[in-house]
Amino acid sequence: MEEKEFDPASEASPVGVPQAAAQATDRPRQERTTPATNGSSRPAPAAIVELPQDAVDALETIAKRRRISLEDALLQAIADESLLDEEAAGGSKILIEKPDKTMHEIQIG
Repeated sequence: MEEKEFDPASEASPVGVPQAAAQATDRPRQERTTPATNGSSRPAPAAIVELPQDAVDALETIAKRRRISLEDALLQAIADESLLDEEAAGGSKILIEKPDKTMHEIQIG
């Protein structure tokens, strides 16, 4: 994977949304921390990714529906996928019940 430095003056944003939206500051940005092995906290690692437009559209839909930021939508999507992948790897079946009460099994991976 090629690393690229993010240039705020460029037209591209880290998640493929317009630059103005990527730089929106409607709320102060909190530094995310992750537990360190010694019990203290350290800043969470940062990553800049380029996503295909359909992935950006899906994240925007999730963010709007849940009324959260794009960053939080991405973090929740990763957490959800991790949980589903772990369950599927352990032999669990993942079922979706439709409003008409029909059940559909979801295949992961």
